[in-house]
Amino acid sequence: MTDATPVAQEKKVEPFRTFINKDRVKKLPEHALMRPNYQSTVPWTVILPEGYTVEDCLKPSFWAHVAGTFDAHKDYHNFIEILNVERTIYARLYVRAIQEQQMIVENVTFPPGHKGEHDYFVFGPTKVADNGKLKIKWMVGKRGYDVVASDDSLVHDGKDLPTKEIALAWIDNHLKQVA
Repeated sequence: MTDATPVAQEKKVEPFRTFINKDRVKKLPEHALMRPNYQSTVPWTVILPEGYTVEDCLKPSFWAHVAGTFDAHKDYHNFIEILNVERTIYARLYVRAIQEQQMIVENVTFPPGHKGEHDYFVFGPTKVADNGKLKIKWMVGKRGYDVVASDDSLVHDGKDLPTKEIALAWIDNHLKQVA
C-alpha cells in the first residue's frame, strides 16, 4: 500500500491584463482600485494595468468605473497611491473633486531631487483680481461652483465647474469673449 499524499501545486499569479483599444479613452477597471484592510486612514491603492500611465490617471474620465466607490460628501481628502505591476512606478494622487462619473485628482508626488520653495503644493490661482461683475458660489447639491452676477443672478450652472480654478478660468474666458 503506497501513501499517496497530494502535492500542493503553486498557482501562478498573473498581473492585471487589460486589452487597450487605442481609440478609446482609458478607464481604470473596478478590480484595480483597492484599500488595504479597509482602514480609512490608509490611502487607496491602484495597480495600473499594462499600457496605462500616471498621465492617464490625471484625466477625470479615467476614474469613471470607480468614482461611485467614493462618497462625495464623506470621502474628502483621499489619497490614491499609483503603482505599476512591476512596482517601478510610484505616484501619489490627491482626490480634489468627486462627481458621478469622474474624479479630479492632482499628482502630489515630489519628483526626485525636488527643491521647491514650499514643502506643500498650492493648487490653482493664489491671487485672483476681483472684477466686481462675476463671482463664484459653491453649490453643495450640484457639487460645483455656480457663476453668479453681482445681483446674484445665475450666469453659468456649476454642475460642470467642480473646482474653484475651473470656475475662475471659465469667468476669465467668458470675460475675454464678451470684451
